[in-house]
Amino acid sequence: MVRFPRVIATKNAVKKLEELLA
Repeated sequence: MVRFPRVIATKNAVKKLEELLA
């Protein structure tokens, strides 16, 4: 189910940023 690799990568990056900022 990898239709939008960019969207997935962006979501992963956002998750990492949120974890760092949390």
